Amino acid sequence: MVTAIVGMLAAVAVPRFTNASQRYRADAAVGRVAADIALAQQEAISSSSSRTLTFNTTLRTYTMTGTGAASANGSTYTVDLNLAPYHVTSLAAAVNSDITLPLTFDGYGKPNGTGAITIKVGTDRRTITVDAATGQTVVGN
Repeated sequence: MVTAIVGMLAAVAVPRFTNASQRYRADAAVGRVAADIALAQQEAISSSSSRTLTFNTTLRTYTMTGTGAASANGSTYTVDLNLAPYHVTSLAAAVNSDITLPLTFDGYGKPNGTGAITIKVGTDRRTITVDAATGQTVVGN
């Protein structure tokens, strides 16, 4: 009888834990990308020069050039969303509906168009939208 009760509890708990884990990872990944978008915009404004985020949807990575510590040594800042804690299963990014364009902020912090970045972890999906006029980011499901 005890084994049956433990089995039933496990049958309920395991899917809930998996769903909670996917939600956490999706939220963490979206938070990281949104923070890096804001960082690129602020550094573009403070330096009066453009900053670019280039998304590689196949590898589920993105890079920023000339940002923060990367600008000090001339290297590229790369984030791999495949790694812990994110474990992203799908990444889609487009600027003005063009998947080949990177997201670039000019020296005034204005983006080169409307951006949409969609992150999926398991069955959980989040979308970041970048407003073309202001560069403001909005995170949605």
